[in-house]
Amino acid sequence: MTEALNRECAHKITLADMERKNAIARLEDKLSYLEKELQEAAKDKEGLAGKLDKAYSEMRDLASKTVESASGVKIIAYIERQFRRHRPIPVSFAVLVVAALGTVHTAGTQHIKKE
Repeated sequence: MTEALNRECAHKITLADMERKNAIARLEDKLSYLEKELQEAAKDKEGLAGKLDKAYSEMRDLASKTVESASGVKIIAYIERQFRRHRPIPVSFAVLVVAALGTVHTAGTQHIKKE
């Protein structure tokens, strides 16, 4: 009877040891899979962060160009109205135009006129 109990106990211990090893192996596999997933997610995050930074930069540039373009259009429209009315453009305004557009044709020191 004691021999049967000893074999049964040894069998249970062996079975428990195999289950423990199997559980450890499954958890190690899961750990390695999750580590790979984490590395891939980190790479994706870096790529997306770079794309986001680039998009924000392009958006700022576009907004800046839009503002510059809108102010240039208003200035040019004002100049064209003045030309149509055959009125001289004040020098103070010409300074603003030079600052905004970078260049202006001058016909004298007192006023900007149509050439």
